[in-house]
Amino acid sequence: MAESQSNPFITQLIYAFQNADRMFFIMEAARAGNLYRILLKQTPRPFSYERIVFHAGEIACALSFLHSKSF
Repeated sequence: MAESQSNPFITQLIYAFQNADRMFFIMEAARAGNLYRILLKQTPRPFSYERIVFHAGEIACALSFLHSKSF
């Protein structure tokens, strides 16, 4: 998935390794956080329609990019 580095909607995987119990992923810093954190901080609840459309669009762009690369 190294090709995904050129897409602003996909966080870059820098390094991955594992031990006997776990897998570890070193990812680029996401300064705005991830969608889960945004959902937790959201007030008022629920999201406005405009905000839902915005985040759905970002997800659609990322999935479209991955699909175009056959991931």
